[in-house]
Amino acid sequence: VKPLPVFIMEKDQQQRPKEYKYQSKKFLQDYFPRVSCGAIEAIFKHFDYHFVQAFNALVELQDCDPENVNDLFPYIPRSKKVFLRNQRAMQRPDVQDPLLLDEIDSIPELNTKENNPPPIVIEIDDDEEEVLDVWDAKENTTRLLVECGCCFGDYPPESVSECSANAGHKVCKDCIHRHVSEQVDG
Repeated sequence: VKPLPVFIMEKDQQQRPKEYKYQSKKFLQDYFPRVSCGAIEAIFKHFDYHFVQAFNALVELQDCDPENVNDLFPYIPRSKKVFLRNQRAMQRPDVQDPLLLDEIDSIPELNTKENNPPPIVIEIDDDEEEVLDVWDAKENTTRLLVECGCCFGDYPPESVSECSANAGHKVCKDCIHRHVSEQVDG
């Protein structure tokens, strides 16, 4: 059994802004898709909402044996499911908080070309607001995309379904899967 991971935290009295906390949690959920949202929240809260310390703890968590989670991370309640059977779909959250951007820049693992893909140029089609024309450089063609009403991601029309509760509300398969997974797995 590995010893309990020790993370040194600076004891600053600065309260983290609400937007910092929100963007941090979304980023952590995106970067650690096999770890449950409840476990991420418990770790983030344990480290007083400090992104770098929570990130380092989650790196340790994803590499540890599931049998030893409660011994190594006693601050995650035993009632929380820690690992998901299926990973969440990546959302690529828009990080704008300056403090969080500085902290992300301070983590070498997050500053590789793989983690920062080039932006996709998107043009809105004049006929319908939800449908987008996107240039696909691999296929050297333009393809149509539809915006998901939940995550606001852009998907091919065959990857979205219309919500039965609200006519016209389109939801991607990833959001449907994530919703069901969160309801079942926690």
